[in-house]
Amino acid sequence: MKIGTMSLEIVGRNDKWMVLSSADRRDIVAHVASKHSPELLVCAGFSLSDPSDLDALKKDPRILDGRTSLVASDTEDQMRAPHDPRHNIPTAYPQSD
Repeated sequence: MKIGTMSLEIVGRNDKWMVLSSADRRDIVAHVASKHSPELLVCAGFSLSDPSDLDALKKDPRILDGRTSLVASDTEDQMRAPHDPRHNIPTAYPQSD
C-alpha cells in the first residue's frame, strides 16, 4: 500500500492560525493526491479549517478519481475522512492531548 503523509504550517500554539488560506490548503491536498496517487493520504497539522473543507475536497475532480483515501486534521481538533466504501474508517476522530 502506498501511503502519503503531509503537514501544513501553523503559526502559534494556541490560536492555530494557518499560514495558507483554506482554499490554498485544499488545493495542495488535491494536488498531492492527484500527482502522487497514494492509496491513503494522511494530512496533519490542521490541514483543513473545518468540515466544509472536506466537503469541498470531496467534490474536487482531482480527488474524485477514487485512487486515494484521505484522512485530514482540522482546526476543530478532529481527524476527518470522507466516507469511502473501500474501508471502514469512521468519518471523524476526536483528538486527545
